[in-house]
Amino acid sequence: MIQKKKIDLFFETPKIAVVGASRDIRKYGNIIYRRLKAKGYHAIPVNPFADEIDGDKCISSISDLNPQDTALVLVTHQKDTDRITEEAIRLGFTQIWVQTDCDTENTPVFAQDQALNIIHNYCILVIMKQKKESAKPIVL
Repeated sequence: MIQKKKIDLFFETPKIAVVGASRDIRKYGNIIYRRLKAKGYHAIPVNPFADEIDGDKCISSISDLNPQDTALVLVTHQKDTDRITEEAIRLGFTQIWVQTDCDTENTPVFAQDQALNIIHNYCILVIMKQKKESAKPIVL
């Protein structure tokens, strides 16, 4: 039950940035990004090596995002996950989803911080498939 509340809280964040969004449509960073968009979430691709993904302007760093209204999905190489998690926490992000197989032995340690909502050991694609409702449309 606690995990469901954490997941619901994550998806209530106005924006969801996919850190490790990929230009390759076969990679999870791209699949997750496109699925979030298709479900109506305000998704933001983050990749320092891409100008755009799926026709959308790419952000090069999480430091370019507002941690007050943005959740992060980390779809990163394990060698980068801890560094990015530490940077996210330092910048003030509190909503962080570490995608399955991107987590490290330190991810559960980060998740123990009660001030943070760090979700791990769950695949965001599976959870989105289980969610019946779509996000509320974004009106700009």
